[in-house]
Amino acid sequence: MKLNDDTYYGKEANQAFFSVSQYKDFCKCEAMAMAKIRGEFEQKQTKAMLIGTLVDRWFEGTLDKLREESPNIFYCRNGALRAEFRKADEIIKRVQRDERFMLYMSGEKQKILTFEMFGAPWKMKMDSFVEGICITDLKVVQNFKSLAFWRYDLQGAVYQAGVEACGYGRLPFYLAAAAKEAVTNFDIFQIDQPTLDMALREIESNMPRFKAVKSGEEPPKHCGICDYCKSVKKARIRNYWRDRKMKTLKFHGYSDDTFGEYGVTNQDCDNCSNGKPIQCIVDCGERGRVFVVGQYSNVSMGSGCWLVGMTKVSEYEELPDWNFRYEESDCEYSPALLMDLPEGDFNLEWFIDGKKVER
Repeated sequence: MKLNDDTYYGKEANQAFFSVSQYKDFCKCEAMAMAKIRGEFEQKQTKAMLIGTLVDRWFEGTLDKLREESPNIFYCRNGALRAEFRKADEIIKRVQRDERFMLYMSGEKQKILTFEMFGAPWKMKMDSFVEGICITDLKVVQNFKSLAFWRYDLQGAVYQAGVEACGYGRLPFYLAAAAKEAVTNFDIFQIDQPTLDMALREIESNMPRFKAVKSGEEPPKHCGICDYCKSVKKARIRNYWRDRKMKTLKFHGYSDDTFGEYGVTNQDCDNCSNGKPIQCIVDCGERGRVFVVGQYSNVSMGSGCWLVGMTKVSEYEELPDWNFRYEESDCEYSPALLMDLPEGDFNLEWFIDGKKVER
């Protein structure tokens, strides 16, 4: 199947080819990924995504076409950009004044390649491709701390492998990133080769399962928490009193200096950006206790993300039989650790780098 701008995002192309976005969908929820492929489910576009779309289309030179396609979404009746999307205009005006940013975005726009990898056909569409020089992908993000969270290394690994498979050689991969801050921030980020190699190995290890699901050889697994799973769920019998009495603590980081519990108590600690771990002992008396720790960036190899974990308070204690789990928090650069506590009172003791914080 030969792809062009009109067919690239179509149902037939999605059924025939894997892509980076489809691969990520399979990682999140196989059932949701298959529903998208069949055309039964469509992810809602957020305001943040639409701002990114405007910047993308400006670099493509298709902003006028977008105005014709979606006049009521982005523009007022008088033709002016809606207030909620003016940040996109600010970003465009700022980055086009920067010589280096524009240089990295000066290649062939939206070049489509198809290729075979790990026993499956793949498709890719590059924001900027300079033959023999580099691959650049444009990203509009909330802030630079969230870059690693979105796993752009997976995209870089696929794009680099695809370019090489199509005979263009192995080229470096860059992100031309702009942040939607009060004053637009922007830079060029190179994802180093060891990181790209590791990401490609990760994709290779997952592809046998994803190929089997997509081909119908294996049934897809439901994550149970995504919008698609909620849309097809069936009611189940739940314990009224257990759900009512249960306290669910939720630990995650905020900014680069604050870690706390935001499910019940809203208690947190600020280490003044010194990079030291923030610790908490969750004590339920005879019903058990656990040790929770959060540390920003340094311990996670400068990823710009919080590392959140838990362990026993001492080696001689038993780990309580509570329900522990992770989920995404409101802060895209920190996972959230959740724990369902047994009925009764509990106490939180806070520490910064082992020193108790008096409250």
